[in-house]
Amino acid sequence: MTAQIARLDGSGGTGVSDKTRERKAGELWARASRDVESGDSSLWRIALHIQQMVEGVRDFPGPLWRDREVPPDWKRVHLDRFEDYLLKPPREGIGVPSLLRLHNHMQGHDEGERAIEILRREIPDYDARIQAERMRAVKPVARPGGTGANQHTVDKSKGANGTSAQVKAPKPRGTNSRDHIIGRLKRDAREDPKAKEVLARVEKGEVSARAAGIEMGWVKPADPARIVEKQVERLSDDEVVDLYKNLARSLPEAKWNHLEAAKEAVMALSDDEMAGFEAWYRSLAGVGGDQ
Repeated sequence: MTAQIARLDGSGGTGVSDKTRERKAGELWARASRDVESGDSSLWRIALHIQQMVEGVRDFPGPLWRDREVPPDWKRVHLDRFEDYLLKPPREGIGVPSLLRLHNHMQGHDEGERAIEILRREIPDYDARIQAERMRAVKPVARPGGTGANQHTVDKSKGANGTSAQVKAPKPRGTNSRDHIIGRLKRDAREDPKAKEVLARVEKGEVSARAAGIEMGWVKPADPARIVEKQVERLSDDEVVDLYKNLARSLPEAKWNHLEAAKEAVMALSDDEMAGFEAWYRSLAGVGGDQ
């Protein structure tokens, strides 16, 4: 356990981190890049990352995105705009496919909404750009007629009998907003008894729209490991040690190999700690100190 704690703060067991601000930023960047590379199913995790890179972490408060050292070669990267950090390809940025897709995946849960507010501060025209991306996603309907090469273009909005057919604009996907969840519940409640029951509880105020979305399987619940990770960043070194001690004690007996944990702890001891350990072990074994 001692070795595990040492690796968490990068201190080698001394309790004092030897990481630079730029190195920490690079480690956070690498984790976020992997989340983006995993596809849309992991984009919601970028909400916490945005908070860390703009507001900082326990040992390094304040913006971390401007300067970082990128693994594995720890090359230095500098940026002047946060939107570049999000949208530029990996190494320069984290490679988010678009602001709209990121926005849609962050809506509907607390961390996501907080990240969106940060983006509005960091990118002054954020809402306008989201709206512009939504408009671009709606393809214009071709009109009949025209001149030159366009005069024989077929109007694809016509039905098989030549009558006009209304073309609906595609709806934004991936939104977990309250209005979207309640609207979907009302639609499904007509035929789905579970949706009807959940909708009734939402309308009575017994559950939130987000909780209803999770119960219906439409909204992905927050990752407990990421929640713990965020809280750890706010703790002091002593508090981190106490946290992991308590976690170790709460592990199921069948999941905890005491011998391996002891070996790992001994391997992480400093010279002074090792001397103290050997003296304690000799006394425990009934061996004289002069033997």
